[in-house]
Amino acid sequence: MEDEKKVASFIKKGLEEEGYAVDWAAEGETGFYMGLEEIDRLNHLVEGLLLLARADSGVLRLDIQLIDLNHFVTNILRQMKPIAGSHAVDLRLEPSGPVYVDGDPEHLRRLFLNLLTNAIKYNYANGRVVVTVEQRKQWVVLHIADTGMGIPEAELQ
Repeated sequence: MEDEKKVASFIKKGLEEEGYAVDWAAEGETGFYMGLEEIDRLNHLVEGLLLLARADSGVLRLDIQLIDLNHFVTNILRQMKPIAGSHAVDLRLEPSGPVYVDGDPEHLRRLFLNLLTNAIKYNYANGRVVVTVEQRKQWVVLHIADTGMGIPEAELQ
């Protein structure tokens, strides 16, 4: 907890230097974690915008590697387990045969984390997120199924 207070103090000082009023003491520990979640959300937004800017300008560099997708996804799921647990969501990978793909590990990681975060975040307590990886001829299919609320039909158009 002492390290978290140091981080909070550092973040608060930085925000105040930028002109933001921060009163986490009034909100207690919940306010602290909400503040960190908001910072994390903004960080992801900025990373996404930088990625788009690099892609648009033609300077996006890809580090293409042969990736064992089952192993790769297993590691990401291991990383997401605590988050899923805090939302009372069961997170699992359905077993499959070997599946390999050529791709940029960092960009694929970002994509999978985004999809899994949404599947957990918009799920119900005691819900499930099941990931399946399979080879279909020359294609690789990553399927993420969850018991969440889904996207309203009107927003899919």
